[in-house]
Amino acid sequence: MGQKYYIKFGISNRQNAGSKAMRDVMHLLDTQGYRVMPALPATANRWLKLLIDIPLLCLITLLCVRRSGTILYIMPSNANRIRLLYRLKRLLGFRLICFINDVEQLRMPTTAPYARDEMACIGLADDVLVPNENSIDILRRQFHLTNHLIPVGVWDYLSDYQPAGTPEQWIESYRLSLIAYAGNLQKSPFLAQLGDIALPFRIWGDGWKEAFPANVSHQGATTPDLLPPLLQGCAWGLVWDGISIDTCDGQLGTYLRFNNAHKCGLYLSAGLPVIVWRESGMAHFVESKQVGILVDSLRELPQQMAAITPEQYLILRQNACREGERIRRGHYFLNALHETEKPTLTLLWRYLNPLEAGKDVVLVPQYVGRALQCRTQVVCGFNEEEMQQIPPSCKREIEFIHQPLSRNPKQRIPVYINYLLKHAHETDILMCFHRKPETMINVWLYKRLNKRGKVYVKLDTEAGHEWSIREKPRGKRWLYDLANRVFIRDCDVISCETAQGYRYLTEQSSYQALMKEKLVLMPNAFDEEAWQALHIPEKSFDEKENLIITVGRIGTRQKNTEMLLEALRHTRLGSWQVALIGPIAPDFQPYLDRYFQQNPSLANSIQLTGPVYEKRELWEYYNRAKVFVLTSEWESFGIVLTEARRFHNYILSTPVGDAENATAHGDRGEIIPFNDSEHLSQALQSIMDGEKDIRPNAPSDESLSYSAAVAPVVRRLHR
Repeated sequence: MGQKYYIKFGISNRQNAGSKAMRDVMHLLDTQGYRVMPALPATANRWLKLLIDIPLLCLITLLCVRRSGTILYIMPSNANRIRLLYRLKRLLGFRLICFINDVEQLRMPTTAPYARDEMACIGLADDVLVPNENSIDILRRQFHLTNHLIPVGVWDYLSDYQPAGTPEQWIESYRLSLIAYAGNLQKSPFLAQLGDIALPFRIWGDGWKEAFPANVSHQGATTPDLLPPLLQGCAWGLVWDGISIDTCDGQLGTYLRFNNAHKCGLYLSAGLPVIVWRESGMAHFVESKQVGILVDSLRELPQQMAAITPEQYLILRQNACREGERIRRGHYFLNALHETEKPTLTLLWRYLNPLEAGKDVVLVPQYVGRALQCRTQVVCGFNEEEMQQIPPSCKREIEFIHQPLSRNPKQRIPVYINYLLKHAHETDILMCFHRKPETMINVWLYKRLNKRGKVYVKLDTEAGHEWSIREKPRGKRWLYDLANRVFIRDCDVISCETAQGYRYLTEQSSYQALMKEKLVLMPNAFDEEAWQALHIPEKSFDEKENLIITVGRIGTRQKNTEMLLEALRHTRLGSWQVALIGPIAPDFQPYLDRYFQQNPSLANSIQLTGPVYEKRELWEYYNRAKVFVLTSEWESFGIVLTEARRFHNYILSTPVGDAENATAHGDRGEIIPFNDSEHLSQALQSIMDGEKDIRPNAPSDESLSYSAAVAPVVRRLHR
């Protein structure tokens, strides 16, 4: 088995926060079985280092690290050494990890060649430990990195010190409102303006050559290990940088958007709540953990602190003590480091529509990845505005990797190939949707680049007949047959959604023997965990409204909305309401205008909601409704049928996708013939007149949850 090494980071002998941070990181690496890569001291002759360090690096990598080992390097680092490590990684296949301590081009002026080398070095790693969520956004958006970016969250501050104090003492410090600040005072020119803030400050550090304002008490400089106990008596720790108290400006100030300030870990390790800039990289951590307050300007502090009650302050202090205990033992760095040891599941997708975040496109990799304890990522195209519509809970479990992917298959194939050439070896499970040429190419290439990797393909099939080669040109049938057989053999598991498709492929198709080994039945399911997290009471049938809904792309040829509207034209709605939920096709608007002109009495009964992206809002429609209608001319499955079934809607559907199962063969709904608006009108009228009993006769089906649905796939991938 390969061993784990790290490239030792050059540390100044000065006892400052910078040296403390990196000593802590290297100590934590030592505790995890990492060894220091032997090298001559940084002060050694350049040519001597070239003659000894490089051969030694290659020798240890070949003999000790090998294929199953790991090498971690810390940025900033020597670009030539990192390039050599990358070449060795490509040859041997070991894992290469980058830990970002600083990005010099963001922190201070650098030359263009250095800036390019620095970002290129970060991009060569399989996994990058970055400071925070903001860092990921900056590296993705500004520098277009596509490797795995893992946020640390906050810099740890190793210490044996245990903060003391009672709630009574904490309330006393709260009343005094004393604010602590520690750092290199030479780089903190905003301190000169603290006299404009009517609050007391206690400051540690050196490098200040002017007189301090009257409300600032300078405590001198001390070593980082001795500092935490000195902070007792203070109520808050200030994380700020730049030349002004109005905002964190200047290059070092704005660098706070990217980096974690080490002083944040210092204050929390001492049990102090923190004050941070609202735009800083630490703001998400502070807000989510409730360990401090966010401000746009330090001038807000007197008002904000006055608004905090003693009880609220005690909660912040208790949370700070909880997180401080984790920070003192290196929890956050170790947690991020352990993330690199998880297998990676990667879905190759096209351009991502925000609506797809609540469908199988995102939910299946999310649930499969969670069950297999994988780091899950979706490689897709998107724009930043649309990405904001994806729920934060989804983003916490899935990393969305931007690639220039569109809905054009011919454009996508080169992008997929380029991505796999760079990242196939670090992808443990490749996931693709649908049997189509680009999927076959992706699977074939991936299996040749990573023989140890596994492949999962989720089909999008209603009956499985697209696998038949009888309709293909006679002279090319052998080629289609060969491609299908190679594709099936390269897959470790294939799933399909419908029982009829599963039966055809495993019992009647030309590939039934191969399919019996690889194919599992996995109907699309419901995101039960997301529903439970919303804490919305589920309505009983008696609490539901006289509401009929349909969900989809209103007015498209596939959805055949005209069939429903024509049925409603001949139905006495009475107290019943109808909601058409989804975006309206532009060329359908003239039809709607004419329809309501001809049927003005229906204008108050039929609601056009437009697109509904929020799951809370969408599911509340299902929760309120008694009847769900699907008039599609074709569906491979029909995810909306599962959602309607989950909320006990009575289902009226054309015979598409999973309609037979969703209606329980007549127990939970009725199948309506295609384009038969008269039949649909009669079915609706019998419901509205009370002639048909549509009360649910069975409890919720647990198999509808994705956590249960993905089990067959997970078992196959575990093999």
